[in-house]
Amino acid sequence: MNHIDPAWFVDVTDAKELKKIARHVDKKYIDGAILLSYFDKEILTFREWDSLNYLWVYLAVAIDKLLQDGIASMSFPDAPMEMDFEEYDRGFIKLHTKWNNKRFFVPEKELLLTFLQGAVNFFDAINKPLDLHSTYALERQYFDDLLQRVYGKFL
Repeated sequence: MNHIDPAWFVDVTDAKELKKIARHVDKKYIDGAILLSYFDKEILTFREWDSLNYLWVYLAVAIDKLLQDGIASMSFPDAPMEMDFEEYDRGFIKLHTKWNNKRFFVPEKELLLTFLQGAVNFFDAINKPLDLHSTYALERQYFDDLLQRVYGKFL
């Protein structure tokens, strides 16, 4: 399927629409897409949709490894897609999306903060409308801890 219609998705910040579909959402597999671009280069689009509750955690684990080792790889939870991260010169990350063999050089601080703040915003936004009762509190704390490490690295 080459065409993914954005209308198939509900914006996570739209609490009213989330409440409308809450009873149809599998709380263990919350499908969706992370949209990411750098200037005019699309990195993640609607075509790379997956189980977001897992994908955010996989991204966080990759960021954790990147902070420790300067290099990390991750696979998407339910799709045959992989990404590699590697620290590069002058505060940049070389990001390689293997499913389309594209390489992006993006500022490390901005990329890590964008992903981690995106994860925090996602879980905060879905908690109440999907009636999750802080189901993902441990994951949410992990993102906060990583955010503090990223801030500490770039002070």
